[in-house]
Amino acid sequence: MVNPVIPGVPRYNGIAPKERHDQIEFAFTSGGINYFRFSADVNIPFQRAIAARDILTEELWQINPAVLQSWNESLIQLVMNQRTPADKKLYEIGILANRLKEQLSMSFSFTRTFKLASVMYFDEGENPLDYQYPYNEAKMKHWMTHTMCRVFF
Repeated sequence: MVNPVIPGVPRYNGIAPKERHDQIEFAFTSGGINYFRFSADVNIPFQRAIAARDILTEELWQINPAVLQSWNESLIQLVMNQRTPADKKLYEIGILANRLKEQLSMSFSFTRTFKLASVMYFDEGENPLDYQYPYNEAKMKHWMTHTMCRVFF
């Protein structure tokens, strides 16, 4: 539907409850799909705010929690392996520490930026009151395929 207030601008007509429709505005179109956002950040639902917090924490630390967990498991496995000589363990710990240092020193992640955008923008087929990780992974791939970089940067 076209927004009656602004001619030519799509109006949200998705699955959000009707009483929330006036809080939603058109943002952009990507690959033929219209994307919307809440007109004020205060209207962002709790589930989406939590997802944004997690992504911002990841950006602050410059590391994905899954990467850090994998690093920690590798370290524990290495230290607990009684068949590996101590000097080899020390060498391997140095390698692990250097990899973690490199990861932490990376200054910017396009992936995390797209993740945050996936919280802020939604289409009419997704539930804007919740954040569905698999759906949003597909949405980010769609944006990357349709060169949406200029919209976000």
